[in-house]
Amino acid sequence: MIWGVLALVAGFGVVASAFYFARDCPSGPRRVVLLGDSLVGGPALPEALRARLAARSAVWAHSYQGQSAAVVAGHLDDALRHETVSDLIILAGVNDLANGAAPEGVAQALSALVHATEARGVRVRLVQIPPWAGHSRYNAQGTALVNSWIAQSRGVTLESMGAAGRLAGAYDGGDGLHLNAQGQARLAQIIAQQAFCR
Repeated sequence: MIWGVLALVAGFGVVASAFYFARDCPSGPRRVVLLGDSLVGGPALPEALRARLAARSAVWAHSYQGQSAAVVAGHLDDALRHETVSDLIILAGVNDLANGAAPEGVAQALSALVHATEARGVRVRLVQIPPWAGHSRYNAQGTALVNSWIAQSRGVTLESMGAAGRLAGAYDGGDGLHLNAQGQARLAQIIAQQAFCR
């Protein structure tokens, strides 16, 4: 990872230092953990991602429904209990924003989680919050700030999953936020392309 000087700014305050994820393309089998809230839940996402990685790769999902980014971060030890985890893919923060939390807290929790994962010798990538303007508790400003920070850090970007902030109908599980099986397959494709060059 290459650390930079960019920062996410909300109002007049610095939210969190930005960093640059290396543009690397890992080869060979990977042992990947998806860590996040309900957006990484369900069997379709880990299976679809595993199918796109090199042969003999493994993918596990650790999903904590309704939980904040800080609570998700607290489960790092559990997520890394699998033998020789090579990569941690993090998608969290939407519950914070849905509950009116400031984007500063989301960015700080995710940044701390990235630091802690790197310290364990595990490759890590952040994933943007998918489009969710169709949800009743949508937080437009907070989502834009957090997603901009992740994009600046060369994380996985998800603009192609919708338009005007709304999740594409083909991917919508019914509430404007959660993904159906087709949406999970598309998310797996994007993660494979941007985080693994597959």
